[in-house]
Amino acid sequence: MNNDNADGLIFKKVNPFSDMKFVEELWTDLQKRSVHSYFNSWGWISTWLTSLPNHIKVDLHIAYLEDTPVAAFFFGETRRRKYGFLPSRSLALNATANPYYDGLYIEYNAILYDSSKSLNFNEILNYILSLEWDELILLGVSNQFALDFKLLDHQKNSHYYLIIDHNENAFYVNLQKIRDSKIDILQSLSSNRRSQLRRSIKQYEAESKIQVKKASSTSEALEIFEGLVQQHQHEWKKRGWPGMFSNPFFYQFHKDLIQNQFSAGNIQLLHIYTEKMDIGYLYSFVYQGDVLFYQSGFNYQPDNNYRPGLISHYFSILDNIQNKMNVYDFLAGDSTYKRVFATETKPVYWLRLYKNKP
Repeated sequence: MNNDNADGLIFKKVNPFSDMKFVEELWTDLQKRSVHSYFNSWGWISTWLTSLPNHIKVDLHIAYLEDTPVAAFFFGETRRRKYGFLPSRSLALNATANPYYDGLYIEYNAILYDSSKSLNFNEILNYILSLEWDELILLGVSNQFALDFKLLDHQKNSHYYLIIDHNENAFYVNLQKIRDSKIDILQSLSSNRRSQLRRSIKQYEAESKIQVKKASSTSEALEIFEGLVQQHQHEWKKRGWPGMFSNPFFYQFHKDLIQNQFSAGNIQLLHIYTEKMDIGYLYSFVYQGDVLFYQSGFNYQPDNNYRPGLISHYFSILDNIQNKMNVYDFLAGDSTYKRVFATETKPVYWLRLYKNKP
């Protein structure tokens, strides 16, 4: 499908599965000209596309200025009956619109666009509005995306109705700021938190020192990942919840992502432990100098002096400061250890747009 407009953008829709090489060349070229997150990188996107079953419908939409692609994004499509009787056609940005396959928890989700061009985002939005859908699902979109398309100014827009399912702050540590200040991360904490951290380290090291193993090969990464899965599932099942890795698609996707992307330097897996005890496992993405913490498995103990989350992230932050990373991003969601270490926050949104208010 082509769609011309007055400002010169031409939109094309293609089936990404019919010519993956074309999609890879287009996406990797455009991402060089775009400010984007790991969740919009080809490493993530290619693993996602190849992991989907054949019955899932996903299209790539491309905006061209003359003959140059200046924006691109995927829409997955699902048709279903909402509330059991209301037919609904759902599209999801860089997702499938199927909850089972969309449990990957993408964040900083956005349209990939050429940052050097002065694009009229209303053109892109009008194109999206011209597509056939009843519900548009925007999972974990970045604040910049929401600002670009003025989505939160929905009262001024009569073409769709907006629902904010929720928004959360992403906590992060500005590692460069800590390096520039020439202080230890411990010194940046409150006296109470410093005391808690020191007591916890002393408790763990009563018999042997805390050690950090960072995966240095794909096989080591997969080994640590399996330890994380086991610890994560054990803890959540103990609390009466199924755990993230009870979803076979979620589990296999991340095995494939590690297998495909570790050698590219985009995956970080850490095992924090002593000779007597596992403390925690951390799974993060490394991209453009930033570390994005994604998933964990912590070995909680009855004694509150053992603080596996706090300890694991403390040693991980120390390692990433030493390795000249710029940001340690906890991603969205609130936890004590995030608030303890974070120096800054930024919002992330989960939105739905409807063409008909009912």
